[in-house]
This record gives sequence, C-alpha cells and structure tokens, in this order.
Amino acid sequence: MTESSDTSDTPAKPQDYAGLRAELAALADDFTPVITELWPRLEDHKYRWELHSYGLAEGYDKLVVSDIIALLIEALKGIGVADSSLLEAHVKAKSHNPSPGAV
Repeated sequence: MTESSDTSDTPAKPQDYAGLRAELAALADDFTPVITELWPRLEDHKYRWELHSYGLAEGYDKLVVSDIIALLIEALKGIGVADSSLLEAHVKAKSHNPSPGAV
C-alpha cells in the first residue's frame, strides 16, 4: 500500500528555484528552535545517565546504561549533523543564482 505524500495541510509544492529556496529557508528557520531546545535537554539527560552509571557495579545493568549513554551521544551527533547539513543546504541555495533556463 502506497501512501500519498499530498496532504491537505501541506502547502502547494513549489517547483521553481525561488520557491524551493524559500521553502528551504522556512525549514531551516523551523529547525533552529527545535535544536536550541532539544540539544541542552539531551546533553543534560546524557550527563545524568553518566552520573547514574558511576554507582553501578560491573555487570549487565552497567552495560545497558553504557549502551544508553552511547545512543544519546549518537543522537547528539546526529542532531548536530542534521543542523549543519540543513544550514549548509540553505546557504548554498541562498548564494546560488540559477541560470535563466533553469528557473
């Protein structure tokens, strides 16, 4: 079963460069506050798991907590990469002037 990507709450999808660039700018603007709020919360949560792990004896519980910490670190890295890539795409789109035939 294939789900349609056209939903009623999605604005018309622009096909021209200027429209796509504007949509990308809006995505970057929407993503920045999410990162600003989420990053410190994840960092704090990771830190609290690290503190919790110090009181655990070697064994399965400590291994599980270590895995959780590693996954939180990967989440932080992934968010950083996503933020950086989105901003890089935005800057590239903003700085490019397409040739008249490509618009």
